[in-house]
Amino acid sequence: MVLNCENLVSITSHPLGGEQLIYLFANGYGASCINTSLAHAFPYAWEIAVLKDDSICYTSGLTEDVYVANTEEKAIEFLERIKAL
Repeated sequence: MVLNCENLVSITSHPLGGEQLIYLFANGYGASCINTSLAHAFPYAWEIAVLKDDSICYTSGLTEDVYVANTEEKAIEFLERIKAL
């Protein structure tokens, strides 16, 4: 499954299985989205980490941890929130 977002820059196999999608936005933020067997509610969820300067950012104001989106629509909504920071 690939989340439909224009700012997708890479899709790779995750070391623990599944895939990792990386998004980068013009505001300097990005997102790492993983869907692996270790993710919450796999295979129906994406774990999304907010990125800043190529590292996980826990101070974005959106989440203090990874965000779990249990549908593709919720994942895309969260990516749009990161994009709007």
